[in-house]
Amino acid sequence: MRNTPGYTLLEIMICVGIIGILLLGVVISYTKYIERSQAISCRGNAKLLYSALNEYAVDHMIRPGTDVALTNLYPRYLSTKAELTCPHSGQSYSSTLTVGSVPQCPESIPEHAWSPHEDIGL
Repeated sequence: MRNTPGYTLLEIMICVGIIGILLLGVVISYTKYIERSQAISCRGNAKLLYSALNEYAVDHMIRPGTDVALTNLYPRYLSTKAELTCPHSGQSYSSTLTVGSVPQCPESIPEHAWSPHEDIGL
């Protein structure tokens, strides 16, 4: 038995190693959480644009395939405060949208893609 108070170098290294492993798990979980929240936000933006564009097309009797400027959707169909950018990069969606087509993520990230069929279970 030793008579001096304190911890040995081995005990300290084991504690630091355990804390490091726990922190690694937290960092990995946090990174996945950020990526998932960015994908959900981008999908929500695409859904919002799609809905606003379809409402505009119905109100103005516009045929599918027609291009509509994004500025036409303000302020009646979209709030001027709507932040329509991909949270991953900050790039804005296209300034021209096509009636009947789904707006795509500016970064073309597959996880950010949204389809109207997802909401009805097809």
